[in-house]
Amino acid sequence: MMLLQLKKLTLLQFKSILMKKSIRYMLLLMVVTQFTYCKKSSSSEDTSRTTLITSASWKFDNAWLDVDKDGKADSPIPSSYLKSCQTDNVVTLKSDGTGTLDEGASKCNTEDPQTSSFTWLFKDNENTINLSTAIITGVEGDIKITALTGSKLQLQKEVVYVGFPQSVNIILDLKH
Repeated sequence: MMLLQLKKLTLLQFKSILMKKSIRYMLLLMVVTQFTYCKKSSSSEDTSRTTLITSASWKFDNAWLDVDKDGKADSPIPSSYLKSCQTDNVVTLKSDGTGTLDEGASKCNTEDPQTSSFTWLFKDNENTINLSTAIITGVEGDIKITALTGSKLQLQKEVVYVGFPQSVNIILDLKH
């Protein structure tokens, strides 16, 4: 009888030890799983702004006036200020801080070269881009980046146009 109790006790002890080890292994598995899922992914969300802005050439999409400077488009830029010879331009930014402006199919001045080189750099924690040349009239120097994705670049620049009583913001949408 004593031997039977010893075997039962041993069996109970064995179950207890097994249960404790199982709990430890489950906790270890949960910790490892947690660290695995918290690891940064290489998705497009993690792509650097330099990679996004230099991955392909940019083409004109839309241009707007933000007269009250609230960051929202109020009206399209009048065609008298933005000519079709500007809207067919292609801007290419390279990761070495250089870029090219291709005049596209129609040039505003036939004597201008088809392509011209310029320099660029990020400022203000990559929320501003500085362009050494105008990509459309008035859009050069320090320009605020209001959106940058793998397919869209939105820029905003305060300019003064002849005929407007005060400065206005231009919102320029570019696309790949």
